Amino acid sequence: MERKRSGRRYYNKRKKTWTQQCKDYLRQFIAFLFSNIGIICLVVGYTIAGAFIFIVIEGAPGNAIAVIDRVGANRSGTADRIWDMVCCNAYCEDEWKQEVQVHLRSFQSHVIEAVRNFSYEGPNKQMTRWSFSGSFLYSLSVITTIGE
Repeated sequence: MERKRSGRRYYNKRKKTWTQQCKDYLRQFIAFLFSNIGIICLVVGYTIAGAFIFIVIEGAPGNAIAVIDRVGANRSGTADRIWDMVCCNAYCEDEWKQEVQVHLRSFQSHVIEAVRNFSYEGPNKQMTRWSFSGSFLYSLSVITTIGE
């Protein structure tokens, strides 16, 4: 004689509705976030996001290469004008000095404007101040400093 299974065992195990399943998954996800592994993942993710944001905020302006090119072109133009004045065999030394001084002051004011307005730091085209590793370390140090 075969033994039949009772229907009562399966009566209590009803299939959950979609909303109940979502609530259960949400509870499990929140419990995971507040576990040690979840906290570590949140801190690492927050630090990576902070590093990218810091690179964007503290990075070089978008027109940095254009500023470098303009200053370089101005430097070349000033050098060419001074060279042309030297080649012309100027007879009056005082006039030659005044003209050179005018051109040099013009170049100097252009460089000062580039430094003040565009954070120009020199002729090198690498105006990135922060690498990802440097900004990641800075972001991590900010988190640990503010933590207390």
